[in-house]
Amino acid sequence: MKRTIPILLCAAGALAAARAAEPPAAPDAAPDTALAGRGTLVAAWADSFRRTAATNAAALPNAFEPAAAARWADGPARELTAALQADFFAGAHVLLGPFGETDALVAFHNPFWDALLFVETGGGYLPGSPDKAGSFRPGKVVRFRWIDGETFRGSTVAPGGPFALGVLRAQAATVRRFDERFPDADGSAFLDDAALGVAPADGDAAAWTRILDGPAVRLRAGLALATNRMDRAVAGRCEELLRRGSAPALRRHFADGAHARFRDSFLRLPPAMREGFSLYGYVPGGDGSLFLFVNEDVPRLFATVSMPRGRTRDAASGEPAFEWYDLREAARYLKAVREAGKEEPQ
Repeated sequence: MKRTIPILLCAAGALAAARAAEPPAAPDAAPDTALAGRGTLVAAWADSFRRTAATNAAALPNAFEPAAAARWADGPARELTAALQADFFAGAHVLLGPFGETDALVAFHNPFWDALLFVETGGGYLPGSPDKAGSFRPGKVVRFRWIDGETFRGSTVAPGGPFALGVLRAQAATVRRFDERFPDADGSAFLDDAALGVAPADGDAAAWTRILDGPAVRLRAGLALATNRMDRAVAGRCEELLRRGSAPALRRHFADGAHARFRDSFLRLPPAMREGFSLYGYVPGGDGSLFLFVNEDVPRLFATVSMPRGRTRDAASGEPAFEWYDLREAARYLKAVREAGKEEPQ
């Protein structure tokens, strides 16, 4: 996949990291098409759509039916510049809803934007369709809708706490709501307010305004990083370590103690998978900076490095702290945090 450099993320909140929960096990090397029991072929189409949107904005209308393509071009998404589109899809992963013989419902969820793009496809067919046994043709997008995470969930995510914990909260709550709305894989997919469980749309403009609040803050953070030579150097060094750093190199640069479990489990990832991590976000603060890295090939994987201001490494204090997460394991991780007494049940 062609490497992208998305707009960087800035968010309020602590730079500390969740310390007690077990880091994720090394995931499969397969892309998001391996989503269990949810239709591998539909997931493959969705991942191809995401990659195209992240790397080649001009080609994306080819995946739409003409009426949907016109709405994409003329509706609120006209504000989605090529850079913003790349940024959203580079950090988005696939949620699969119901699918039938000719249609499917898919959501692209970016927890760093806290936003979802729902798309409904039509005109394709899956293996086993009448007279189409053993074949597959992806449909084209016939309807789509942008929804901010808070509107879709019907509730806010508890503020405060470590950055990664906030992302995991949003992820777990969004997936829980998605599974409530679409409990079965089979069936007809209809992208409407009743199916989504939200109030009738007053036009996408209001939701689009809420959705763009996050990228606006990310843009300011990107500008801040552009003028901070030291943090730019740190970001580049950390990216190189995640992509190609040896075990001794990671142990030299990242803290020991509780965070060593994250570091050591990360080293078990296949080299080809590690190559996908790229800088995606930046959270500057008075006491230091947090750098966010997302895997371009498997965007459910993300990593953070918290760098204290004025020090390069202090293993005794647990900084710089490295963590990595698999969003597919968000609910399990939050359960471990609650059981450790570090968070109230949501």
